[in-house]
Amino acid sequence: MSQINFHLLDIKDQVNGDKRAIVSGKLGSWMMKVAKLVSGVTAVEITWSTGSGRPSPGPTDIVVYVTTDVDRSVIAVNGGDISEPESNGKVLGFTSANPTHKSALSEVYSARCFSPLEMAGAAFHEAAHNKSLQGNEMHKGQDGLLKSSPDYGFDPSDANLKFFAQFVQNEVKQTIVSQGTLNKRWFTGG
Repeated sequence: MSQINFHLLDIKDQVNGDKRAIVSGKLGSWMMKVAKLVSGVTAVEITWSTGSGRPSPGPTDIVVYVTTDVDRSVIAVNGGDISEPESNGKVLGFTSANPTHKSALSEVYSARCFSPLEMAGAAFHEAAHNKSLQGNEMHKGQDGLLKSSPDYGFDPSDANLKFFAQFVQNEVKQTIVSQGTLNKRWFTGG
């Protein structure tokens, strides 16, 4: 028996406990629905890390960074292209996926999320990019939380859950960027 481990890394401890609880509850509920579609998956764990705390993700774990906005992009610090969310303020998160190396780096922009439900929806959306190792091609034929302009105020559709279930156990190397690297880039002396 296995479980789905979903790690949210709040790089500057910006999401308060009440919002974290709502995001965790929503994600946990949705991911349990995904788990029920996957043979052998019996549990889900949603965790938050802040500051220098970093998980050591297992081969099937999911990691999504929570940062304020593109000016604090973890993807950009890691050398990734964030031109899409820079040019479109309606994008609530972004994922840099590398299918060749089976690696991904995902982030959600908390300042762009009007509610914890939107943050949970954005994290679900980015995690689907992450685990499927797909860019915008993931949106093709999708509805709800996985279409190109998601309905973040709602739960994922049955089709969204089935799509995610196909990939949730894939081994994708989660890129971890140290808090020291982020502090050096943005927070030194502050």
